[in-house]
Formats: sequence, C-alpha cells, structure tokens
Amino acid sequence: MSCGVGGFTREQDVEITDVDDLGTGTCKTFKVFYNISTTAATCTCKLFERKGLLCRHILWVYSGKGVRSIPKRYILSRWTKDALNSDKNVVDDHDFVNSNQTNLSKVWSEFHETVSLLKTVPDVHVEELSRLLVEFREKICPQAEPLTKDQEMEMLLGCSASSDITILPPTKSNNKGSGKRLRSTKAQCIEKAEKPTRLCAYCKEIGSHDKRNCAVRIADEAAAKEGNKNVRK
Repeated sequence: MSCGVGGFTREQDVEITDVDDLGTGTCKTFKVFYNISTTAATCTCKLFERKGLLCRHILWVYSGKGVRSIPKRYILSRWTKDALNSDKNVVDDHDFVNSNQTNLSKVWSEFHETVSLLKTVPDVHVEELSRLLVEFREKICPQAEPLTKDQEMEMLLGCSASSDITILPPTKSNNKGSGKRLRSTKAQCIEKAEKPTRLCAYCKEIGSHDKRNCAVRIADEAAAKEGNKNVRK
C-alpha cells in the first residue's frame, strides 16, 4: 500500500500510529487512532468522513493488527445492494436500533406512495411538497456558514495554520549588470529609417538588407529544400 510506520504511541486503549504515505511520490504522514477494544479507527486524512471509504492508512493498520474483515460500521449501505430504492429497505449510513429502522421504513413507504400519487395531481401540489421538504431539511440540518479557502485547507490537511509566519516571499532584486532601456516601436522605426540603403545582389531591390539576410533568398532556399525532399520520396 506504499505505507510505512513513522512512529507509534499508546494512550490507554487507543494506539496512535504515524503512517508515512509514499503513494503520491512525496512522503506525507497521517495519524491513525486505533481502539483496541472496539477495533474502531480514524485517520487524520478524513477520507471516510468525506467520501465514506476507508483510507489505505487505516487498512494498513488493520492489516498489521490482524483484522481480516472490515468492521460493519465502515460498510455504508450506499455501497451495497440496499442502496436501491425499495419499500422494504431504507438507505441509512448508521447503526439504528430495530424500532428506529421500523419507523424509517414506514416513513419511506409513505413518501414513496406520496410521490407516486403526484403523477396525477396538478403541479401546484408538487411545488408544495418540494417546499415542505426544503423547509424540513433546513429545520433538521441548518446550513452552516461556508468555509473559507484557508479553513478548507486546514480541514483537508488536518492541522491549523501557524500564526507565526517565518517563510516570506523573497525580496525583489535587480539583475546583475547594467540595465538596458527598452526602446519604443517609434524609436526602432526611426533608427531603421536612418540606416543607409543598399542594393541587394540577389533580389536587385534597394533596401536595408543584403544578399546574406535577403528574405527572398531565404524563401527560395526553403522551397528548394522542400522540393528535394519530395523528389527523394
């Protein structure tokens, strides 16, 4: 799994393992907290909290501890066949007691039946149900303030930014040697016009060029080379 042990500590029933991840080409260290009595494990990479999948750091620790199967608490129903829409099974990601499962199944059946009835009713009833669902969701899950970019990075890395910033942008410095003034287009045109004209021995035109840097000669030579290539083929 491209992982290795960077350190190991223990606090009562919790073992803290520093796992060095080499999978990305650069070594990054994550902490895995493993409970000996319950086999529960969490990692500072927060992959399970974000996507519902165990990270390779936890799997690496499980392999070292001899855990041969993933605990059921980490097998969410979204990854199983129970995730399909059904009146008998409710999609849930937690271990509910039997009574709670029964109530949820009943609510799911009623909701599914209500949605089926909406196919034959006016659109106003559909909009009303949608509004009630939004209000209920906001009531049980109030929206938190959006995280800033710094807070998102801190959550991703699992650590907070330091208040003492010692690494600063480099100070601006000039290049070695004397500076060169950039001439404007107007100045370049004036300088070019002041140059003496000459007769090109190749194109027989009077200008600021000669046979050595004549554009007509360069184009003719390029065309001749291209013709030679075609003849060889």
